[in-house]
Amino acid sequence: MKRTANPGSSSSNKITSQQYIAMAHELRSASFAKYIDVTVSRISGRIARAVQWLNSHPAFS
Repeated sequence: MKRTANPGSSSSNKITSQQYIAMAHELRSASFAKYIDVTVSRISGRIARAVQWLNSHPAFS
């Protein structure tokens, strides 16, 4: 009985170093973009709260 190659084995799923670098770059870009998105939303939320506080404060209205 012949043994057939397992399609899920590591030998058939090898990726080139260029593919690996591209995947790592995509992952890094995605996580950096997520970090920027979270930071911007935090800052804009704080600004909105500060503006709301200034608008409701009797000294500035």
